[in-house]
Parts: sequence; structure tokens; C-alpha cells
Amino acid sequence: MRKNLKVFWFHFKGHLQRTFEYRLSLVLWILNGFIGPFMALAVWVTVSKEGNLPLSGSELVTYFLSTILVIRLTQSWSLESIGRRIKSGAFSQYLLRPSPYFLNDLANNLSTKLFRLLTLLPFFWLFFLIFRLQIEIELFKERFFLFLLASILGFLINYFFQNAIALLAFWTTEIRGIYHLFEMILGFFGGSVIPIVMMPHSLKNLMIVLPFRFLISFPIETFLGNLQTDIRVGFLIGLGWLVFSLAIWWILFKKGIKKYSAVEA
Repeated sequence: MRKNLKVFWFHFKGHLQRTFEYRLSLVLWILNGFIGPFMALAVWVTVSKEGNLPLSGSELVTYFLSTILVIRLTQSWSLESIGRRIKSGAFSQYLLRPSPYFLNDLANNLSTKLFRLLTLLPFFWLFFLIFRLQIEIELFKERFFLFLLASILGFLINYFFQNAIALLAFWTTEIRGIYHLFEMILGFFGGSVIPIVMMPHSLKNLMIVLPFRFLISFPIETFLGNLQTDIRVGFLIGLGWLVFSLAIWWILFKKGIKKYSAVEA
């Protein structure tokens, strides 16, 4: 265990140093990340003025401000990066090391996440200043603690699901299409485009139990206190998806490396 922690810390520092080499691209990426929430917010605020919606204008502003932060907390980049390494043959180097490959990948994810969160703060604060009169947030220690737990749970589900999907590259040469499909489904069913509370009843019931909710909507529901299910039920469903994603990842990994024969180009 101590050896793995040392390996993880070594990779973490290395990835963090490399991340600092691409500061401008990360800033541009963060600016691009604001476009989606701003557009969705503008549409829904306009709609809320013309009809009765489950969320008021101020609640919509608070919700979409929260999505900017939550998406960054639960985001993972494993699907595309691991899939690309498998296709190119670069994945072979991980199999030759004594430590599990995901220690390197996890260190890469967390170091990138740390830097992007730090870079996000000025833009997040600007968003807050622009809409501060319309933001409704009640801060409670218990709620904030549950929000952190929900965000960590969301990241772990996302991380192992993306790793599992990425391992499909052992059997298929096309992984980029799967990546974009995953992002599109997550945007709709996760609640970043349309809050779950505003969905039709039948679709809402489906979205409540799907894993995508735990990547975006569930942490926001926990933070804002507008949970769609009992919080204990929510965490139990989320833990179930985490166990499922771990099991699928492990099965695909064990089966995939048996047939892996790529050579790095």
C-alpha cells in the first residue's frame, strides 16, 4: 500500500508539472466550459419568464452556476486517453511496470483536475459577481460535507466507467465515436442541459436511477437541498453503480490483456 502511494505521488507530481506547461490551452478550455452553462441558463431563464417552471429564475441561475463546478469535480479524461494508448500500443509500457496502470492514469486525472479547478476560480468568481443578486445558496456544514461525498462518488463512478469503456479498444479500432456518444448522453441524462426536476415524470424516474445523474445532478441536488430522492437512497444507488463499474472494468481488463498484442508506433 505504501509503495503504491509513493508511485501515485511520483506520477502526480510529474503530471502536474507537465500540466503547467500548457497553461494557455487550459485557460481556453475553461472558457469553453463556460459557454454551455451560459447558453443553457440564458434559454431557461427566458423560458421561465414566459411560463411556470419547477425552478424559478434565481434557482436556475444557482443550478447552472453549480454545474460549472460539479462537472469539473467529477470529470475524467480516461476514456479518450486510455483508448488512444491501447490503439497506438503505448499501453504496453503500463503492463511492464510493477504498479497498476490506473495509478498513473488516476494521478493524471487528479493533477489535471487540481490545476483546472485553480484556474477556474477567477472565472467562477466573475460568474458569481454577475449573477450574485439572483443566486440563492444556503450553506450548511452537513450539506457541504454530503456535497463533497457526492462529488467524490460521482468522480469514481465516472472514472471507472470511462476506464471500462476505454478498454473496449482491445476489441475495436474506433473509440473516439464512443467517447463523443458518452459525452452526449451524459449531457442530457446527467442534468447539465436540462435539470432533472424539469423532465417529464416518466423520464425523470428513469434518470434518477441511471448512473449519469451521479456525475452532475446528484451532487447539485445535495448541495442545493432539492433532492429528487431520499439522500440515503441516492447514495445507495450511487454506490451500486460504483460497484458495477468496478466489476465491469475489472472483467474487461482481465479479458482484454489476454488478447492484447499491439506494438507502439
